[in-house]
Amino acid sequence: MPRGRLRQAFWLVRALVKHHKRLFFTAVGGAAVFAACTVLSAAIVQLITDDLIEEHRQSPTGLHSDSLERLMLFFRKSELAGKYCVYALEPFKQYRIVALSGLPGVPPRTVDDRVYTTIDDAYHAVFLRRVNDLRSS
Repeated sequence: MPRGRLRQAFWLVRALVKHHKRLFFTAVGGAAVFAACTVLSAAIVQLITDDLIEEHRQSPTGLHSDSLERLMLFFRKSELAGKYCVYALEPFKQYRIVALSGLPGVPPRTVDDRVYTTIDDAYHAVFLRRVNDLRSS
């Protein structure tokens, strides 16, 4: 067996790749995805400004600036479990924010008791919650 910690580590990785190639590359791939998501989250947080939030408040749907569009795409691609969405208590009159469970057959949970009278107000409230969650993570 070679001496020195660096050589030992090298031989250990080499043996791992040789005998457990799929496991090794799955672990490395998972670590790379985690690192990429962490870097992407940090970059996305820097896009968030008061002007961006105001732009969304004025027009939650439709065409947006490049920065807001990037942020919205980031939110859309997030994991389903815990994702906020708008639930219509009474269509075109009353809306509430709920969080999806991410599991089939498990209903969403109500986030708070606030009722919104317009869909745009509810969309913006969901946006603000996602921004706060992203900033706190």
